[in-house]
Amino acid sequence: MKTKHLYILISGFTFLFIAYLYLVINFIPEWQTRANFGDMFGALSALFSGIALAGIIYTIFVQLNEIKAQRKENSEGISLLVKQIEEIQRHRSLQSQPFPILEIKKFVLEKPRFYYTPPEDSYSVISRYTLRFSIKNKSSYPAINVIVKSILTVPKTEYKCESNSRHFNYVDSPLIETDKKEYSDSFLYVNDDNGFVLDSLRHGSFSNLPQLYIRTTFKNILGVNFAINQAFILDAKNRTQEPILKNWLSEITSYKINFSKELEEMKKIISKNEEKWQSLFDLVKEAFNKRLISSESTIEVSVVSVPTAFNISILSDEEYEKEIKRSSFSAKIPTMATDCIVMDK
Repeated sequence: MKTKHLYILISGFTFLFIAYLYLVINFIPEWQTRANFGDMFGALSALFSGIALAGIIYTIFVQLNEIKAQRKENSEGISLLVKQIEEIQRHRSLQSQPFPILEIKKFVLEKPRFYYTPPEDSYSVISRYTLRFSIKNKSSYPAINVIVKSILTVPKTEYKCESNSRHFNYVDSPLIETDKKEYSDSFLYVNDDNGFVLDSLRHGSFSNLPQLYIRTTFKNILGVNFAINQAFILDAKNRTQEPILKNWLSEITSYKINFSKELEEMKKIISKNEEKWQSLFDLVKEAFNKRLISSESTIEVSVVSVPTAFNISILSDEEYEKEIKRSSFSAKIPTMATDCIVMDK
């Protein structure tokens, strides 16, 4: 609109200039008279020249503003296009999202055993706990570089055991895999010297039952990182297990008193007479086993899922790398009691 007004103004000045020439040529025939007449309007000519220059400057200023506005509009259009592309990429990545869910097969408590640890030259009675699980991919897209971590805790105690991570190169979807391969493994939890897990299961108070936390990180085929969190509560399957749990807990906490003489003797002779030490160790181990009332080597407990704790999230590359660095991997040796990392609260 401003440019239109400027064009009208310039046209008006042009018309006046032409009219001026016409009047001078037709009504003032003498050149000297024309010169004198023109000198009378010298100031007016300067004014008109100044107005013309101002008009040119104004035109340039208007054009600059229009260029800036066009650049801003182009920039906003590019930003909107970038957002649209990012949204398309995000939508595509979510469409290719695997859904590897940990499904628990069973959680078992092993009968307490009498152990000797050479490096520390110490004796202990421990009941080890094993979680057997499988990974089921509920999506039609494969999960890549799947890492599963687990933590077993007992509320209101210092027991918090983070088991070594488990790794699967990929987990196919059962909808597309041909060999119906089962992706399964197990976690081992140890170092419960005080029997906190057995004690919480024996009393059966829901708020104090052992809690199991599972975190699964993985990638999809486009390289997008994901994490799934799950939580479970352990509980004794039935009340008939309570006497067994009570007996096991009692023997774990009292073995140092029940076998105090034998433990003292073994500490004295271990470096002097290895054969005699081994014989005494076997006798204590056998005597301890006889004090346990269950003939079964394991007890299976119930595992109840906590639906409200389930969530899935997208991880940045930096967050995913941190997850990898925090993961602890080791060779799987089920008979060793070193599979668990005890963490302080």
